[in-house]
Amino acid sequence: METNVQYYYKLKQIDLDVHFKFSATVDAELNADDAPKVTECFPNPANGSSSIMIHASSESVFSFELYDITGKLIQQSSINAVPGYNRFDFITELLAQGSYKVVVKSQRSVFTRNLNILR
Repeated sequence: METNVQYYYKLKQIDLDVHFKFSATVDAELNADDAPKVTECFPNPANGSSSIMIHASSESVFSFELYDITGKLIQQSSINAVPGYNRFDFITELLAQGSYKVVVKSQRSVFTRNLNILR
C-alpha cells in the first residue's frame, strides 16, 4: 500500500450458517507520517550488545542515553540518522545484570525502551 492514495474497500461478513453480506463501501487514505519511530531493543534480554532501529524521515540527530534502575546515566551518545531505517548498536558487556532504560530523543520526540541484561 502506498501513502497519500485513496483506497476503497468492502467487508464481507460470513455467518455461521454460511450466509454472507457485504458492508457499504468505505474509503481510507494512508497519510505519510514524518514522525520518527524507534523499535524495542533487540536482543532483549541482552548479553554483550543490543541494538535499536530508528526510522527517520530526514537527516536527523538523535541522542541515546542509557540509565540504570536508580536513574544514573550510564552511557550517552549521538546518532546521526539518514532518511529510512538506521541501526544503532551499543555494548552491554560491561553492564551488571539488571534492568535499564534506553532513552532516544529527537528534536520533537522522546522514546523510552526497557532493556534487561542477563549474565
